[in-house]
Amino acid sequence: EDAKRAWAMLDAATAEDALQVGIEEVFGGIKSRAALAGVRAAVSEWGPDLIVRESCEFAGLIAGEEADVPTACISILSTASMERHEVNFRTATEALRCHAGRSRDWPVGAEPVFCDFPAALDEVDLIHGAQPTRVAPCGPAQTDTDGSETWLPSGDRPLLYVTFGTVSGRSERAQATYRLALEVVAGLPVDALLTIGPIMDPTLLGTVPENVSVETFVPQTDVFSQAKAVVHHGGSGTLVGALAAGLPQVVIPLFADQPDNAMSVERAGVGVAVLDREAHVLRAAIERVLDDAALEQRAARLAEEMAAMLPMPEAVARMEQLAG
Repeated sequence: EDAKRAWAMLDAATAEDALQVGIEEVFGGIKSRAALAGVRAAVSEWGPDLIVRESCEFAGLIAGEEADVPTACISILSTASMERHEVNFRTATEALRCHAGRSRDWPVGAEPVFCDFPAALDEVDLIHGAQPTRVAPCGPAQTDTDGSETWLPSGDRPLLYVTFGTVSGRSERAQATYRLALEVVAGLPVDALLTIGPIMDPTLLGTVPENVSVETFVPQTDVFSQAKAVVHHGGSGTLVGALAAGLPQVVIPLFADQPDNAMSVERAGVGVAVLDREAHVLRAAIERVLDDAALEQRAARLAEEMAAMLPMPEAVARMEQLAG
């Protein structure tokens, strides 16, 4: 019942307010309370020297403090989003601390933070008082396409990759955005790959244009090597992956940190934020990322900057130092 209530709140929230609900009610609320006993047991049985958690996982923070084990944070949000929602993170953590029988106050000291957002896309240098270590994305290995994939572009038409995440298909907001994208792409001289994830019923898309291939899932690294541009929701995985691949982006935020990410992409000059869900607005945005050479060049330069960030093996070595 708590989960149903939280999801109902998420569906009712605006895109800008959904991250507050997600942090306080979902990630810092029902999920962390449900996970706490298991995380405590794992820490007790295994006796780790370091707990590595992601920024919206709170049980590890509590279990680490209880067992006197240091923690490090892998941020799945930009520093701008983390700062903007600092109050929500604090509220969620304080509530979980009370649930766990701890004092409400946070312990003194900044937690080391690692992230893969480039500084050029971020406008804040500190996360919870700590300067983040920016790590070059390494991602999953690319697999070789053998030419039989139905989504590969035909002839000289560019490939446009359209995705709104693997789990957002349950949302009516996302379903409507998929249909809008299909309406717009139908009139463009492109081949498009649309991935909808395992949750959404494909029949909800309506009529699929001839120039669009619909798949449940395709490894993004495979698509990035073939695509000219990406249209997506602003989720951090798709966002950072497309940035690292040097691809121009159109970002149509649905909820959570996605509005922040959309505006960051536009400010950095590597894509276009679409906040007005009108067909002509989306069409103009897609045409721009396909045709604007300066935008494409900036995206390529940003990819080079990301490749020069701290290599993953060195980031792991720094974590080992934290473990003592």
